[in-house]
Amino acid sequence: MTDQLIAPRSTADVRQALSKLRTAASLQDLYDRATKAVCDYLRFDRAVVFRLEGFEMLPYSVHFAGDPVWAEEFREIGMKTPMRIDFDIVETEMISTRAPMLVPEAQSNPRGFKPLVVASRTRSYAASPLVPENQIIGFLHADCYFQDRDVTEADRDVLGAFAEGLGYAIQRTALLARVEQQRSRIIRLRSVIDETFAAMSGLVGSLESDTAPVRRQHD
Repeated sequence: MTDQLIAPRSTADVRQALSKLRTAASLQDLYDRATKAVCDYLRFDRAVVFRLEGFEMLPYSVHFAGDPVWAEEFREIGMKTPMRIDFDIVETEMISTRAPMLVPEAQSNPRGFKPLVVASRTRSYAASPLVPENQIIGFLHADCYFQDRDVTEADRDVLGAFAEGLGYAIQRTALLARVEQQRSRIIRLRSVIDETFAAMSGLVGSLESDTAPVRRQHD
């Protein structure tokens, strides 16, 4: 299949992909929805969300269209052998540029992270940083492996547009999670206060009963 046969994606495709993120219940759910949407609506075959943990990039969500077994194998390799952005790998460039990038000829690229490049057998891929609240927290990778075609600059740009929207979704989901945590803490605190007042009321009632004057009974 040649690149000329691939119809260009539109902003409507990006919007449709982003619409699948709106009802995510958690960050993990959001990442899983994102990698699936990249393949379903943006004509990629495989997508990975990497989260930065210190200097390590860990695959939090991996979606290989039609091959979940391979996706899980890739995820396990990525967790056991994480990329480190303090090494001279191509992804390091995005730390300074904060822009999406295209990685052609991935198998022979001397700056590719070999454990994952070999495990994925990718020929080329696009990558984009995830920057919620103006802070890089991870990266989104995608390729067109099953279509047997190279990723193009147009693919890179559309992935970058989606990643920008995903960054806002991450910010919103994280904020809602913090609000829910605060709500749960308030509910627990109110329960403790209610129990404390109930116990105090019981104690006061007991003390009043013990100290009440005893009336003498007359014949």
